[in-house]
Amino acid sequence: MFWPMLRAATLAGIVAGVSLTALQAWSVAPLIRDAERIEQAAGRDEAPDAWQPGTDTTRVAATAVANTVLATGFALMLSGAMALRGDRGWRAGIAWGVAGYAVVFVAPSLGVPPSLPGVAEAPLDARTAWWLLAVASSAAGLAAIVFGRGLALRALGVALLVMPHAIGAPQDGAHDPQATSELARTFVRNAYLTNAALWLVLGAIVGALRAAPSSRMRSVTPPSGGP
Repeated sequence: MFWPMLRAATLAGIVAGVSLTALQAWSVAPLIRDAERIEQAAGRDEAPDAWQPGTDTTRVAATAVANTVLATGFALMLSGAMALRGDRGWRAGIAWGVAGYAVVFVAPSLGVPPSLPGVAEAPLDARTAWWLLAVASSAAGLAAIVFGRGLALRALGVALLVMPHAIGAPQDGAHDPQATSELARTFVRNAYLTNAALWLVLGAIVGALRAAPSSRMRSVTPPSGGP
């Protein structure tokens, strides 16, 4: 069972990772380059000695590798969740993809939205801890609402969805005009759209591949009254 799941997740991860990279190269990467130029012109480059891609080709290649690895991990999560529920087919896969998008991207982004280089942010460890809390709490809350039985369990699910936002995401504390600029707003919107595409593609492919083996088995199974 594990190896078919791994093969399906790998294929889905490659397709979704490459697709995401293409979308980002068109809609997100130009905004990042503009923000980097603004940051350098203002003398606010906080990590001048950090590794940076020397060419656009290097940047795209590094992004493609990172996206593919990340997408494969997400595909394994989706495949495992669908296997536990016995779900198959691209429609079920899309439903799981929407759930993954809501849990892993939308919920954390409500508190810690995607940001461009040069935007003032809270310390990384604080943002990471809150991101993990938001993802875990959102996953548990959504599962309790969708799969739970009884009003009490579903009410607990709602509480779990709200909890990380009631606690509040870590903030820098200082108003940064760049965070509310048109460039930043466009970047956040495009990040939402590209990540939605990632999860929909992942869900559809994983669901379709999970349905394929059972379809082949049905096609070779002889009628019950046959020899």
